[in-house]
Amino acid sequence: MTNKTRYATLAGMVLCVFAVAITIGLFLGADAGSIPDWVAAIATVAAFGAAIVAARYAAGAFNLERDREGELLRAKRTAQASLVAAWPDRFIPNWQQQQSGPDIAYEGISGAVAMLRNASDVPVTNVHVDFTVVLNFADGTKAAELSYLGGEDLAVLPPGSEPREIKWFAPSPVMIPGVPTLG
Repeated sequence: MTNKTRYATLAGMVLCVFAVAITIGLFLGADAGSIPDWVAAIATVAAFGAAIVAARYAAGAFNLERDREGELLRAKRTAQASLVAAWPDRFIPNWQQQQSGPDIAYEGISGAVAMLRNASDVPVTNVHVDFTVVLNFADGTKAAELSYLGGEDLAVLPPGSEPREIKWFAPSPVMIPGVPTLG
């Protein structure tokens, strides 16, 4: 139903209600009144109808502006997010420093390092970095498996051209199949 059809239907309904009120008044023997009284009554009904139409247009304009504001905010966030990057760097091997003699390396990893870079002009807040290992098997007999190691939180990632290291340390050594960590 188009707007013109709606408004025509609304005007018809208002006229019908007005006609019913006049008919009831005439059957009950009410005084018909003077022409200025009728003009004032019709003007009041028309003003009420115009107020309803204006309110609907105002609500539509408000919703349109709210949607535009939301789109603008999403576009700004997307533009900033495209200037922020994160990538895995390396695993931290599991080793112990000896008081005398060479350090000893054990199997497994004791942590991981990720790099973050914010190339935008605005700092990024509430950053959470998940350290997850994707295990792909070379023979193709099994589907890839995800192994969640842990995560680190960063309150603020300031703007800068140099990447920033984020380290995660395991509470105990972690064994990852296929990841050489000795030596």
